[in-house]
Amino acid sequence: MTTANKTDSTTTRFSLIEMDDAPKADAPTPAPVPGRDIVESARAAAANERALVQDITGIELSAKGMGMDGFSTPGGLVYDEGTKMLDSGVAVALASRTEWDALPLATVAAAEHAATIAAEGRKDYREIKLSNLVVDHEGHLTRANGGLRFSDWSWGQVRGMAPRGTALRNNFNSWMRTSDYVGTFRTRYPDSETRTRELFAAVSDKYAVNDGHEVLSMVADQLPGMTRGRISYDADTTRVEADMTIHNPYELVDDIAVGRLHRMGLRYTTRDDGGERHRLRLYAERIACINCTLIPFDIAGIERVHVGDPAQIWQDIAALVARSADIMGQFADHWQAAHVTRVFNGTSMVDEAQAMFGRLVDGGFIDANGTSKKVLVERLVAAWADEPGNTYQAINRAITRAAHGFDWATGTSDDLEDQAGVLLYQRVQVLNSLGMAA
Repeated sequence: MTTANKTDSTTTRFSLIEMDDAPKADAPTPAPVPGRDIVESARAAAANERALVQDITGIELSAKGMGMDGFSTPGGLVYDEGTKMLDSGVAVALASRTEWDALPLATVAAAEHAATIAAEGRKDYREIKLSNLVVDHEGHLTRANGGLRFSDWSWGQVRGMAPRGTALRNNFNSWMRTSDYVGTFRTRYPDSETRTRELFAAVSDKYAVNDGHEVLSMVADQLPGMTRGRISYDADTTRVEADMTIHNPYELVDDIAVGRLHRMGLRYTTRDDGGERHRLRLYAERIACINCTLIPFDIAGIERVHVGDPAQIWQDIAALVARSADIMGQFADHWQAAHVTRVFNGTSMVDEAQAMFGRLVDGGFIDANGTSKKVLVERLVAAWADEPGNTYQAINRAITRAAHGFDWATGTSDDLEDQAGVLLYQRVQVLNSLGMAA
């Protein structure tokens, strides 16, 4: 099985957090270096991601480097957006992407975990009266499914059912016969010869059975298809930890810069024996420093104990999963479209690039403060030719390159950068307005 990371979610909150697999916010970082190179295409991409976060979550991230006090804000930065990374920082980001690529798809990871639980042969018994049970000479609870073998955890749970003030709690037979306790016994691992099963949880009748593998199956089915999963399961404690994530594709090294969103995911932990509540947290990580220090921030979270109406608990969990699926889906589409989706196809890419920029200018999506269409398109095509491509990202790079590669009227360079970000974000609407397929 794969491994997961610890989570500690709270009901919907928006605050800085620390996570086990990410560099901590108080980790030493170099002081900002004035004048360090800004990669214009990366700055535009980072600004675009920041706008998308605010648009769909309401969280406002910082755009400027603020030194160490920047860590007090969601996604706080040490350097300005678009600041060029150290080679070692780029290597860390690419290694993270490679590690993520090696993970199984979330649906596969969830199915493997479900198969592990199915192999345990679990069975629950409700309304079990302790007064009807005794512990035999082998240490088994008898008169319950032919005998139940205690786990260390369930032994402690049954011991805790003794009335307050009981002198011999460990001598179950001394007090169980007079107990009025009625509970739920969760069992697994049937033994065909002895007819015993392991009692892995002894809980109250108020216990709501929504096991981790059921939640993870729902999560995996709803999250974007590109989501990959890291799940670990401790059979002794029934604890499951899961991290279902999408990752920035980083197809171009210049895309890796301060301010970029690195990864987004849904983290989940629970214990099926009643030892830990359901905890889910939707989070994102952002590159804060040139050495690839990652700053995580919460988007939403929820906690639910295993007590109450099982249907209501499931509904509450499903609501957060649905919201997470929507947010992660929008970012998955954004990243995939910006790096992979082709804007045009054909043998004469220069002609098609010229036609594309012409349509964007005609549609009012690119405007250079009075510069004629002819000159504007020529400059855009010339900038595109420096780093040609047929993706949305290539168009974004061309516009931002043109913004800083030619003399424009005052304020036009900034306007062009903003327009490039809007185009990258609103790619579907723009293409539809031009009568083209997205």
